[in-house]
Amino acid sequence: MLIYNPKQDPCARITWYGGDSTMLRFEILDENEDWREINVKTLGEFPTDVKELYQEMRNYHEQQP
Repeated sequence: MLIYNPKQDPCARITWYGGDSTMLRFEILDENEDWREINVKTLGEFPTDVKELYQEMRNYHEQQP
């Protein structure tokens, strides 16, 4: 699993669970301190390296309310 969790928002993160998954998940930390999925984005074309995947995760996080 790769996680994008910016310092300015420690209660929200973007995750990619690895393997053949083409989905990024927007998750928030709930009152029980469990991560809860709020939104999912399917990547049309999967990034070719980790740097591109990180950029996709960052862009997706910036689009969230």
